[in-house]
Amino acid sequence: GTRQVRATRAGVDLAVTGPASAAVGEEVLLEATTDSGAEIVWVVSTGETTTGDSLQLTTRRSGTAVITVLTGVDSEGAVVVEFELQVR
Repeated sequence: GTRQVRATRAGVDLAVTGPASAAVGEEVLLEATTDSGAEIVWVVSTGETTTGDSLQLTTRRSGTAVITVLTGVDSEGAVVVEFELQVR
């Protein structure tokens, strides 16, 4: 199934949608929406970062993959979502 994780900070909403689980070797697509107008940054479990409205990745090993998604709010910091993907 699909799941959505949301967070709000300083009136800025960030939502990340993607599959709740995937098989090892499967390609998955995560999509983010925000009303901040700021760039969306994705940080995968290897520490690599990328930007954009979506992230396509291939699962490498079983377990829980945590993808951190953030977007700027203001000088106070960012709104952050941690999306957990169960890999089987």
